[in-house]
Amino acid sequence: MLSVLLLPMATVACSNSGNKTLKNATQASVDAQIIDGVTTKEQIKQIFGDPLNVNYTDSGKEIWKYEMVHSSVDGINFVPGMAYFGSRNHGISKQLAIIFDGDKVLHHTMATSKTVTGTGVLN
Repeated sequence: MLSVLLLPMATVACSNSGNKTLKNATQASVDAQIIDGVTTKEQIKQIFGDPLNVNYTDSGKEIWKYEMVHSSVDGINFVPGMAYFGSRNHGISKQLAIIFDGDKVLHHTMATSKTVTGTGVLN
């Protein structure tokens, strides 16, 4: 009986948002796909799709940004009565930034960080 009650919680306990191509990406795997001075905008689009955000540096170089967030619900959220005190999630955020000089990648970087979000006293 307990497994029947826990099954729905297990299926909604995780969520992903953003660019799914970054889900299993690491700095090393991205470095193998992007070669500064060689890789083109079209190749980046084939690998990662359209960017989430496009900005420009002060000197006019184009910056494409990609992001992916994987989040899991903390077990404390399932304790009866804890909803009155708030909720808490933890996860991983991955961000890829690519600076272009014309049509070619000038520089790229990927950052991975742990995230914690919450509401109420669990914030």
